[in-house]
Amino acid sequence: MRVLTNIHDAILTATARSAGPPGQVIVVDSHEDIRAASGGDILLSRAMYRGAAGFVTDGALRDGHALATMAFPAYSRAVTATTRPAFFHVAELQVPIGCAGVAVYPGDVLVGDPDGVIVVPRALAPVIAVPAREQERLEAYLHTRIQQGEPLWGVYPPDENTLADYRAWQAE
Repeated sequence: MRVLTNIHDAILTATARSAGPPGQVIVVDSHEDIRAASGGDILLSRAMYRGAAGFVTDGALRDGHALATMAFPAYSRAVTATTRPAFFHVAELQVPIGCAGVAVYPGDVLVGDPDGVIVVPRALAPVIAVPAREQERLEAYLHTRIQQGEPLWGVYPPDENTLADYRAWQAE
């Protein structure tokens, strides 16, 4: 296990692919400390270029305006102008960490959307993938009914009649 001197070294090392194959998410445990950034547009651009799938920290990131325009998912607790690399003294790669109070193990699946990120333990990912996709489809259907002016009662959460309507809609 290689111990690095600061988080910037960890990001650069991870993006040099020593942290694993392309397509992995870089997850940083900043102990929820937002006084200094875990990275910014330059480091995250490099991570994207090297094949990382995204970046998650429970700390802060710099350059929020630039990161918002990138085609690269980046999640943080805050945006700050402060860089101070000395705030983050030690980083390790491919080890279990805590991020925002959640255990994250190498190989876990991270799913993010504009509301945030969830961590799915690697062993559970194949078990919940199909039901999760089905739940997303059901909620999209329910959303269209509510947008058309239907009342919540019976539609959300769906009662048996609404579920039957959903199954019929799927069959079409």
